[in-house]
Amino acid sequence: MRTQTSLLSLDAKREVLDLALERSRRAGRATLIALGTLPVRQDLRERLLDAPATPKLVWTELSTGYRFLGLASAHGLRALDAQTAWESPDDCRALLEAVICAPEVRSGLRVFGGIAFDPAAAPYPAWPDGSPARFVLPRVLLRQVGAEASLILTDWAQPEDTREDLIRRFEDLLRVVEDWVSVDSSRGFPRAWPVVPERARERWTDMVTSALHRVDEGAFTKIVLARDVPLRSEAPFPMGAVIRELEAIATSGTVFGFQFEGDSAFVGATPELLVSVTGDVVRSDCLAGTCRRTGDAQEDDRLAWALLADDKERREHEHVIAAVTEALAPLCRNFDVPETPTLMVLPTLQHLHTPVSGLLREGVTLGSILRRLHPTPAVGGTPRNTALEVISELEVRPRGWYAGAIGWIGMEDASFSVGIRSAVLHAEGAVVFGGAGIVRGSDPAAEWDETQRKAATLLDLLMRGTHE
Repeated sequence: MRTQTSLLSLDAKREVLDLALERSRRAGRATLIALGTLPVRQDLRERLLDAPATPKLVWTELSTGYRFLGLASAHGLRALDAQTAWESPDDCRALLEAVICAPEVRSGLRVFGGIAFDPAAAPYPAWPDGSPARFVLPRVLLRQVGAEASLILTDWAQPEDTREDLIRRFEDLLRVVEDWVSVDSSRGFPRAWPVVPERARERWTDMVTSALHRVDEGAFTKIVLARDVPLRSEAPFPMGAVIRELEAIATSGTVFGFQFEGDSAFVGATPELLVSVTGDVVRSDCLAGTCRRTGDAQEDDRLAWALLADDKERREHEHVIAAVTEALAPLCRNFDVPETPTLMVLPTLQHLHTPVSGLLREGVTLGSILRRLHPTPAVGGTPRNTALEVISELEVRPRGWYAGAIGWIGMEDASFSVGIRSAVLHAEGAVVFGGAGIVRGSDPAAEWDETQRKAATLLDLLMRGTHE
């Protein structure tokens, strides 16, 4: 393993080890320390996707080529209520600042996790991790950019440790990674079949009809309603295999997977960037308004032009732009919103898309950005608080992390996407989610079809074992 991957050069990091030991002894408590590696084999991430380690945290940004895989936990943050959920992103920054490491390692450190769609709501019942927010600093982080890959290993320096103790502990961690690499990755998809809840379509129609009555009464101008599409399977779905398939078919956006413990995981391929921060530059995607793709270029062009001209879809899109602008513009010293939307083209869908950006004012924190922005009308509604109350009433069950803010945090940058086009994997199968924006002019049958299209990619993927 050591010769195959050129994992660590500890001699070059002696000053980091000594600084961590000094800090730990002076404080009288353990101190986090992180060491980087020389380049590793390009296929190491592929082989580690099946590692029997939790937490297992996967993040693949198709537009940038960044691929992250975090295994095990060096330290975790878990919010128990809404207030601490919104504070947790800034707590993550403080955590990273406290890690002893070389500058080039610090720039690569990442904390991964998310904030629920509504942190004040109850947990989603099918996923055991119902935390309002949870973030993990991995013990082992593989970072791949294009053809280059490296590892960051993070552990604790104790006050009583010697330099040799720390070196031995990191070497032990490398042996654990070696064991993970040797795990057989041939586990396939189990047979699975859909479970149709009783009166599902009638309940959807009632739900949309009730929302439309409230739109007419002026309670809100837009609300996003979602439904669950459950599957049962003969065995748990392996998250690593699901991630491979999602990465193979996704053309844009982010593929993600969060498995904190056991067989349960939250996975998906989301097209929607909630917010990214690089230095003082902030960006967000306004994504609302949808039509299908058929695979026929001429027909897809016709559908795209119809989408751009559709009054109902354009109004739904404008609600998102207005809310994102209202949330971010006061935090920025300048802010840019393109005049007209473009199209985001996905394998089975096309969306109206308007990217916005700005330069942050001094002192603006990541937590304050997320609190003002999330959830946007693309997954919640307008006005936000009224829409959230009605979503809770009409959908009956809480959403959990579906449509939540999921992503990673670094020292100088961060990226959060919206947890849509997603599913919860659990011991007995999975639940796939599909949502649709409801505005004046919405039709319950058409919105049902839209939720089915949005769930279709994951449904087809998860049921592939049934057809093999």
